[in-house]
Amino acid sequence: MFGIWTDSTTRWTNWLRTTVGLREDFFAGHVLSDAPENSGNTQAAVTSPKTGIVLGPWFKTEFYGNAGYGLHSNDIRGATITVDPNDGDASRPRAALIFNARVGYRFDNGLRLQVDVLNLFNAQTNQIEYFYLSRLPGEPIDGVADRHIHAAEPCGSRDPCRRILA
Repeated sequence: MFGIWTDSTTRWTNWLRTTVGLREDFFAGHVLSDAPENSGNTQAAVTSPKTGIVLGPWFKTEFYGNAGYGLHSNDIRGATITVDPNDGDASRPRAALIFNARVGYRFDNGLRLQVDVLNLFNAQTNQIEYFYLSRLPGEPIDGVADRHIHAAEPCGSRDPCRRILA
């Protein structure tokens, strides 16, 4: 998997600038499944548009807004699976939409304080869904084929403090 990125920034006034961009991710692979309908070679490209706006500076303060789509994939099997091996139903993961926010201040001495709020609206979704064979204590030695998920973390914050040394 690899990706390329391009963007363009326009300064409309001394207090307003916008950025638009595109990221293109390419991936390819071969999957050999015990279910023939979930096997095969695959290659795909995903285009993810991005946009941002910056307002300011006013009193050495800028306000940012950013939006865009992203791609998360660490398993090529998700690109070839067409049916759930347990029940034969069509298998398609749901898309996840999660909003994050950041507020920060950078001092003249290089110190930067910020607060990041993750999953701002406390979305009840999965960050990833995939199907594979696994084994928990007490399960058969050959394992159990099942859908696995990583649920989105609930709304929370990170409060980093950094100092940039010149």
